[in-house]
Amino acid sequence: MRKKRFDLVLFDLDGTLTDTIMSIAISANATLEDYNKAPMAVDEFPAIIGNGAARLVKDFMTLAFEEPPSAELFAEAFARYRDHFEKYCTEGVRAFPGIVSLLTDMRSAGTTIGILSNKPHPETVKVAEEIFPGMFHVVRGQIDDGPRKPDPELIYEQLEAYGVPKERACMVGDGDTDVLVGQRAGVTTIAVGWGYRHPDVLKELSPDFYAGDVPTLRRLLLEESP
Repeated sequence: MRKKRFDLVLFDLDGTLTDTIMSIAISANATLEDYNKAPMAVDEFPAIIGNGAARLVKDFMTLAFEEPPSAELFAEAFARYRDHFEKYCTEGVRAFPGIVSLLTDMRSAGTTIGILSNKPHPETVKVAEEIFPGMFHVVRGQIDDGPRKPDPELIYEQLEAYGVPKERACMVGDGDTDVLVGQRAGVTTIAVGWGYRHPDVLKELSPDFYAGDVPTLRRLLLEESP
């Protein structure tokens, strides 16, 4: 028998539930190709993701042009990236092993589960629906001019919507923004070690718990009787 440890658990998407780095790299490199710039290696992207699409575009354009893009160039490149990402956002995306069964068991135990991502909202929804159809109670990506992690308002909204006190809620993610948003909102934070940030970076932020693998995360989120 499985018993929930939290009433509400909010997950990051990229690097926490899904390996999405290929979709991001394909979209970014398609944008760079529009400017006749050489593509970046896939393993260069983990260091520059997690802070939203706008920051991502600024960072890879700065690397490609060896200087920050002008406001005009950035606006154009951002629009191009969004067009490419709309097309490629599910390309090569997969759930990390053990995640689907964990989420399924959490729902069966009565946990309300959701996604809080800095990925653009339409693509966040698209990935969630394709990889985890019907799984989540709420899916929230980055909305233009709206708050993004680590703004705690994102979590406050869900606590109010589901009537859950802070002590019964948890934020799970592989990035510094995930740990910080949970800390600022006053909920339990769990950093996971299989994503796109080095474990030492996450541990320095002092999350409440660190899960180096999915079985450890399962033990933190579910109480399982023999």
